[in-house]
Amino acid sequence: MIPFIMMLSSVGYCEHLVLPEPFMYDGANRRMNRQNLLRYLRYSVGFALFVACPLVVVGVTVFSISDSAKVHFPRIVMERSRDAGRLDLHQPYECQFEVRNSGDAPLLIHEAHAACHCQGVYWLSESGAKMAIHELVIPPSASATLGVDFVATGELNLPSLLSITLSTNDPSDSKISMQITYTSTARLYFVPNTVVFGDVSLGSTVSRIIDVFADGRAEKIEQEKLKCSSDDLFTVRYIPQPQREGEAKLGGSIASQIGHLEITLRAPKRH
Repeated sequence: MIPFIMMLSSVGYCEHLVLPEPFMYDGANRRMNRQNLLRYLRYSVGFALFVACPLVVVGVTVFSISDSAKVHFPRIVMERSRDAGRLDLHQPYECQFEVRNSGDAPLLIHEAHAACHCQGVYWLSESGAKMAIHELVIPPSASATLGVDFVATGELNLPSLLSITLSTNDPSDSKISMQITYTSTARLYFVPNTVVFGDVSLGSTVSRIIDVFADGRAEKIEQEKLKCSSDDLFTVRYIPQPQREGEAKLGGSIASQIGHLEITLRAPKRH
């Protein structure tokens, strides 16, 4: 309503405006020049308001519309990969990581899945309890600690992969994954880890050689501590070998061969 009223007022000024003659300051024309000057000032002020008011109203309207039309989004930030290093085979481990919301709307984690034989993904509450992830809400500029409990599997000295996938309401990352890699190892391990003697004649003696590898954490193997479950049939003897850097490595890892086990089977005689 203000621009419309000002427009009418300005038109009214234009219809009755008498432009002033050159200003003369003699006694006869001074009064007329003063009246014309006042009319000129009224016209100028009216015209200025006529131009300025619509611009102000339009500017406020555009600002209000653009501000109210702004859409708010969540934004998930987390590491996409982690190298857990060397893990002992068949031992339990835990991996925790942080998920942060850098957006301006609440981040919702609908669920989390791990592509492995593990106990599942959890989030860590303020009390330290491990909670199942279901519709977990992370406010803007806040973060949450997530984790996974798993058992190291795979083949010795070869890399293994554990993948965790989160389903979120982030429009740019509705499905986001984290890859955890590790290498299975052991203090001591043997190649082969299963010995097959096959057909053995009664009264005969058969031996098999097993290579022994270590990753540097094992204590020295002592012969007197080596035992077999069936001492009447099997005997075992450890044959150490000088450890040389780079010699007889398994799977390209730093684990090296430290010796051999000689397992001997003495088949019982015929009665």
